[in-house]
Amino acid sequence: MTSKAEDFVQQGIQKAQKNDLQGASTDLFKAVDIFQQQGILQEAQQVLEIIKQLQSRNY
Repeated sequence: MTSKAEDFVQQGIQKAQKNDLQGASTDLFKAVDIFQQQGILQEAQQVLEIIKQLQSRNY
């Protein structure tokens, strides 16, 4: 069973692959919020790294 945060990560990655970078960032930030609320900071940090990579693609 996947968590809601993991669902948002997967949705965000799928949107990024379709070049919907705004939608991807929105979903990924939702995942970060959930991971932080759950105290899973390592996962939150990994998702933030994905967001940074997406933003660097979107110059």
